[in-house]
Amino acid sequence: MSHKNPLYLSCLLRGCLPYSAISKAKQCHAQIQVQGLLPRITLQTDLVLVYARCGFLHHARQVFDRMFHRNMHSWNIIIASYVDKSLYYDALLIFREFNTSGLRPDHYTLPPLFKASVGNICLGVTCHGWVVRLGYDGYVIVGSSLVEFYVRCGAMDEAKWVFSNMPFRDYVVWNVMISGYGRAGFYAHAMNCFSEMLLNGVKIDYMTVPSVLNACGREGDLMKGKEVHGYVVKSFMFDVDAAIGNALINTYGKCGFLQGLRKGFQEYAPCEFGYMDHYDILLWDTRKGI
Repeated sequence: MSHKNPLYLSCLLRGCLPYSAISKAKQCHAQIQVQGLLPRITLQTDLVLVYARCGFLHHARQVFDRMFHRNMHSWNIIIASYVDKSLYYDALLIFREFNTSGLRPDHYTLPPLFKASVGNICLGVTCHGWVVRLGYDGYVIVGSSLVEFYVRCGAMDEAKWVFSNMPFRDYVVWNVMISGYGRAGFYAHAMNCFSEMLLNGVKIDYMTVPSVLNACGREGDLMKGKEVHGYVVKSFMFDVDAAIGNALINTYGKCGFLQGLRKGFQEYAPCEFGYMDHYDILLWDTRKGI
């Protein structure tokens, strides 16, 4: 196939993505320029994508700024790339420019904007309005991002409303709600949310269990803590997870259950602490201020 074929060059560029092959991407870029193919929007978008994914955001922005016509994909790439680098101000400036383009945000545009809007509740609420008007309520990625936005802003009532009205909820958004309740000090709500999660048959992962255990410890609910511990034991894939072990130890300590605390140390922190007798546990208990 001729190297002058734009489709060939597009495939070559996309082949750079899995390996962060920036030198190969630059060679393709040079070949595209030499052959006068840059006005092609597909090639320009591919260049923006490759440079952004390889961490060369400045190069991505240069290509983006020189585009005479930009499709939704190119706008979404550059906005998401700035957000991924925590350059929220730059992302919002790009979005302001996008608003003059005549295009409407899609379900890929809005999730990074919610992340960039934390601390700017008005913008987040405006984006929420677009979700409703444009009919993106049913997209899990949009709903999850919106819930996380309200959680991070401390607006748990709004987060709960969005969460309750989602037609489908994956384990990610359940984790966001549980951890959000915990950070807000609504430990009983976090535990109830976890119970509802189990009833709905949602997969539990590493992020869920520590949040629930910490809520059990804060509430002093030893029985619920033991139930969660039982779930961890049955799901042996959690056995070596340090965050779960620390949360379990902390929970039993706050509930005053020294037998469980000793077991937690022996099972989840053997390398760091070794075997602990009753006196050792009481000393650790005092140091931690439990």
